[in-house]
Amino acid sequence: GTTWLYENLRAHPEIFMPERKELRYFEKNFYKSLGFYYAPKFKEGVGKTKGEITPSYGKMPVERIRFIREIMPDVKLILILRNPIYRMWAATRRAFAKIPGKRLEDAADSEVMASFNFAPRKENTDFLTILDRWSAVFPKNQLLVGFFEEVLYEPQKLLKKTFSFLDVSPKVDWKSFPFRQVINKNPAYSIPLKYK
Repeated sequence: GTTWLYENLRAHPEIFMPERKELRYFEKNFYKSLGFYYAPKFKEGVGKTKGEITPSYGKMPVERIRFIREIMPDVKLILILRNPIYRMWAATRRAFAKIPGKRLEDAADSEVMASFNFAPRKENTDFLTILDRWSAVFPKNQLLVGFFEEVLYEPQKLLKKTFSFLDVSPKVDWKSFPFRQVINKNPAYSIPLKYK
């Protein structure tokens, strides 16, 4: 859902998203200069609402979240939740797809369970902890929670809600948005989109 959201936000004329989807600054590049490394990624977005998408920010420690609030007190946050079981299966498919010659279908049950029990993967599905951490630091009106099912079944409605939340116009030329497209075509990473 994050690649889908990224591509659709990029299509909005009032929004700027950097060329690279996951900057991971606050997670992995935190030691680099905010002014010289992170801020320049948004220089082309003058006069627009600017943002980035990095899914792994969800599981950052509260201290880092507090720092984000300190430097960007009015930032708006979007979290797309997916059924934890489906998310875990998708992560397991991705993990096995990265192993040359290894197919998930041929894996032993113990290998699949080891993938499911891999701590970082489990952290990604602990939505209560993620929501508790972020809502302990940011007020609820700065956090929009969407659901992967909305991406699948009501993508335009989810985007309108997101645009309103970001204070950009929800009245757009929908022909220029890839809201009905499967953005990541690798079957190990995604499931087909279905619409009503």
